[in-house]
Formats: sequence, structure tokens, C-alpha cells
Amino acid sequence: MPGGTQRGSRGFSLLELMTALTVVAILALVALPAYSRYLQEGRLVEAPTLLTRYAAVLERRFLETHRYDEDGTCTFPAGRHFAVQCELRPGGYRLIARNLAGAGLGASDRYVYVLDSEGRRRTLRFAGEARDLPCWQLRAGVGCP
Repeated sequence: MPGGTQRGSRGFSLLELMTALTVVAILALVALPAYSRYLQEGRLVEAPTLLTRYAAVLERRFLETHRYDEDGTCTFPAGRHFAVQCELRPGGYRLIARNLAGAGLGASDRYVYVLDSEGRRRTLRFAGEARDLPCWQLRAGVGCP
């Protein structure tokens, strides 16, 4: 229209913008907790990985030297989210993985997993709650199979 203005031909109305922002906010409220759980589960997988890796190192050492330790000790480097403690016992060992503080899993010792020389797996703490499960619990609400 020459010399006049065309209403509605440019941009979005305030109502359309508010509707779009409301939809985005609702999606964020639903998606963020699920994404946080997804990240947590990804971090928890490190514990069984470290425990089985270090158990394999100890078993290989035992096959070669008939001892689980080197010079009376067994220590392993920490991962990004977990530190592994090694306890030597007569004829065996016990590996304990504890989450590190500030590594995305809350305060230290909120998650504690165990593997011993007999292959027994245990969950002693999950999300700060004391447990004594005969498996590695890696997801909330899911116990041992």
C-alpha cells in the first residue's frame, strides 16, 4: 500500500514471543533433570571401569610374581571422578572406589563401590545413602538384577 503502513507484515507480536518463551521454559524444565541424570550415570561408569582395570593389573602381577603387591603396597592413580584404594589381604585384595569431591558427583564418598580378589562386586553407598548391595548400582531406582 503506497504511503501507508502494513500491519502485521514485520516481526512477531508480544503474544507470539511470550508463547514461544513459555514453550522453551517448559522444555528446559523437563530436559535439564534428565540431562543431569544422564551426566551422572556417565560419571558413575568410571568406578567399575577403574576397579576392573586395576583388578586385572593385580591379577597379572600375581601370575608373574605370585604376589599382588609391589614392595608391600599397591596404589593406583585416581580417575577424573573416582579414587581407588587398594587393601591387601592374606591371599587377596580389596579395591574400593570412592567418588572425588568437586568432580560432578557431590561431596566425596557419596558413591562407594568395591571389588575383591574373589570377583565379588558391592555397592556400599549410592547418592549418599548407605547400601550393601551384591552388585554395582549405577542408576537410581535400579538395584541388583
